[in-house]
Amino acid sequence: MVYVVISALWIYTSDYFASLIAKSASDLTLIQNYKGIFFVIISGFIIFYLIKRELNKQRQLTNLMSEENKLHTSLIENLPHVDVFLFNPSKEVLFYKGHGIEKVSIEPQVSGAINLIDDIPLDKESVKKISSLCDKILDGKEAKDELNYLGNYYELRGTALYDEDGEIYSGLLVLIDVTSQKHLIRDLNERMAEYEALYEEYLSQSESLKKGYEELQGLYDSLTQSENKYRTFIEQTNDGIYHFEFRKPLDLNLPVDDQIKAFYYDTYLSDCNEAFVRMYGAKSKQDLLGVRLIDFYGGDEKSNYDTNKAFIANNYKLINQETTEEDQDGNQVFFLNNTIGIINDGHLRTIWGTQTDITKQKQYQKELIQAKEKAQQNEQKYYDLFNNLNDAVILYDLEENVFPNKVYEANDEICRLLKVDRETLLNSNISKFIEPSQFESVKERSKRHSQGQSQQFEVDLLNGDNEVIKVEVKTNVVEYGGKTLILAIIRDIRERKAAELKIRESYQFVQNIINSFSDAIAVFDKSLVCSYFNQAMELLLQESNEGKKVCKKSILKFSGLSEKTLEDSFTQALAGNISRTDDFKAATGNWYYASFIPNLDTSEEVIGIIVIITDISGRKKMELDLAKERDKAKQSDHLKSAFLANMSHEIRTPMNSIIGFSEMLEDDDVTELERKQYSGIIRTNSNNLLRIIDDILNIAKIETQQVSYYYSSFALNQFVEDLAANLRMIINRKGKDITVKTVKGLKDTEDTIYSDKERLQQVITNLMTNAEKFTDSGSIQISYEVKKKQLVFKVSDTGIGIAPETQKTIFERFRQGTDEYQTRKYGGTGLGLPIAKGILEGMGGDISVESEPGKGATFTFSVPMMDSP
Repeated sequence: MVYVVISALWIYTSDYFASLIAKSASDLTLIQNYKGIFFVIISGFIIFYLIKRELNKQRQLTNLMSEENKLHTSLIENLPHVDVFLFNPSKEVLFYKGHGIEKVSIEPQVSGAINLIDDIPLDKESVKKISSLCDKILDGKEAKDELNYLGNYYELRGTALYDEDGEIYSGLLVLIDVTSQKHLIRDLNERMAEYEALYEEYLSQSESLKKGYEELQGLYDSLTQSENKYRTFIEQTNDGIYHFEFRKPLDLNLPVDDQIKAFYYDTYLSDCNEAFVRMYGAKSKQDLLGVRLIDFYGGDEKSNYDTNKAFIANNYKLINQETTEEDQDGNQVFFLNNTIGIINDGHLRTIWGTQTDITKQKQYQKELIQAKEKAQQNEQKYYDLFNNLNDAVILYDLEENVFPNKVYEANDEICRLLKVDRETLLNSNISKFIEPSQFESVKERSKRHSQGQSQQFEVDLLNGDNEVIKVEVKTNVVEYGGKTLILAIIRDIRERKAAELKIRESYQFVQNIINSFSDAIAVFDKSLVCSYFNQAMELLLQESNEGKKVCKKSILKFSGLSEKTLEDSFTQALAGNISRTDDFKAATGNWYYASFIPNLDTSEEVIGIIVIITDISGRKKMELDLAKERDKAKQSDHLKSAFLANMSHEIRTPMNSIIGFSEMLEDDDVTELERKQYSGIIRTNSNNLLRIIDDILNIAKIETQQVSYYYSSFALNQFVEDLAANLRMIINRKGKDITVKTVKGLKDTEDTIYSDKERLQQVITNLMTNAEKFTDSGSIQISYEVKKKQLVFKVSDTGIGIAPETQKTIFERFRQGTDEYQTRKYGGTGLGLPIAKGILEGMGGDISVESEPGKGATFTFSVPMMDSP
């Protein structure tokens, strides 16, 4: 605006003074021409100054955006006409944002996969300029150039990025589209001779520059808003975001263990969001900044070691990796991590990552597994109880004509009663087992079932052999699987009916029969006065039949049941219903249940109650024994499966080597030296395979008691020295730092013994092999002494040791003295110690172990000292 006012004043005043100075029209024309040329020159300088000032502002803004982009790269997309490349010393693109260059296909996030020089489709001249500019940037020099590509003009600017040691680890290249400015200058140069066109162009360009400035100001405001939004998002997200820095960049050529140690102790938390602070129970971010990674883990646990090892193996990245850590209060927490390391010049400099707290999810999973296991246990318990009931139980539905129909469930007792297998019964119609003459009475009772009434009645059934079975049935209407079904409890009353008939014929005979029952029986009248009880009841309650002292109180005292339970049972029986108590444990320690049965006369009128107390201690014991056997069978099945899986691995490993190197021997290009090496490998693996087969054959012989023993006289001291020498050779071949020691209990002149040398060597070799296998450094000692005509041998080592709980089962078949991870590490069939134990037992000896985890183990075995024949 100032320039316009000055221009107007210049035109007005210059015309006024020109008219005063000019003496003629030709003078006035000449003055006007000079005035115009002068005005054009001055205007050109003013326009050039304004353009240069705007370009400087744009360059400052670009530098500001480039600086901000180091922390918030996503903001660059809001700035048009600018492309930003971050590249490493190999000129590989580490990051790219922008949209100024057309036809350059680069993904928004790149990590070294695209070469800035070779893979971007520009013309040779452009590539040459960019390459030269990149070299200057990487040399730390000022880098600035221009580029003409597809009719557009770009201003190239670059700078080097330095690490903490002042070394250049990457370069930043910015391409600014200055096509419009180039066109503007070109137009100004072309129209410099035309004053009026230049003047109009100037006004136009002034307005354009004003809009450009306003646009740049708007972009700056947008840049600030985007940064605020980004910061707001980071702080409001529920995922923890963290940034660990190294006190010194980590050399990636270091061994894995050294790198992991640096992760633990040379890193510190340099930044995080509030969600990360909450996850560890800290009060503020300041409580966590500067904390080492090892302190977040809560210690150098194996799981943390494996996590960092996987991070290295996956090119310093982890996706959805689970870690176990500790919060500020020492509580265990679980996180799901996504982590990436920033690498430059072969050094790991920082680690960025996000993590999600899955502690509650882990707790829910654990509770769900426990609930599932409990449900399975309950289901198995009820299933066992169902099948071990003394009464037959069946679940069936009713046809539309209310007649018994399809069977849905049945226990073992009903199958035994009807003499059919369970599968046949479940695929049958229950009506086929009802005696035809009973159809009408059954149908009449089933009508009451359809009305939801429970029933108790007697009926004749036909079993698979077409025999008539008199049974007592108690039915209830139940809901099962969304259906209304009938649950029937059936008791075989053939014996009871026969007994009742015998009672009518001969009371004494019936009395003898009742007294022979193992069940305790008492008969009460309707007034609940005991009229009779058998000998089993007398023994059970310690009552005298002559005194007839049996009453509700004596049963209550013996059973320990509640008075209400007994009262209800008597009431149910007097009402014509059979009642049975739950199983109870008496003071004697035996288990019983009591049945209360209505005593009916010939007209089926209730005249009293029969109380039967049944001893079910045997059944309870059987249930416990079955549970123990089931657990033992499950454990045996698990051991068998683990052994077969391990044996498959142990056999396949040498077999694969034998087959593979045998095929390689057939290759004509194999040298003689290589043939010897391959033959040695085949021979070693063949020996390993033979050892595995020998172990299997030996354990089979021991199991079938087919082990043969051959006794002879031999020098024990030389025998021990030979075994020790063989062990030293194995240790030297493996390159372990282990010392082998021997301690002898007899002099060389008195060391001749009479025993099975081969079996003794087999036992000691197995123990030495285990000691060498589980010992990386230290010592192994083989010793013996004579105690009470017993040769007592000891094989001690300084290896990893054996856990106390494992020592109890280590001599069982297929057991190993290590956990699953160490078993895979050290290998083996798990048969060595059981074989040694079996051989020693056959020789009249025994074996034991003493160990402390981390401090080695000592195996002690003894065999009798025998005199030579």
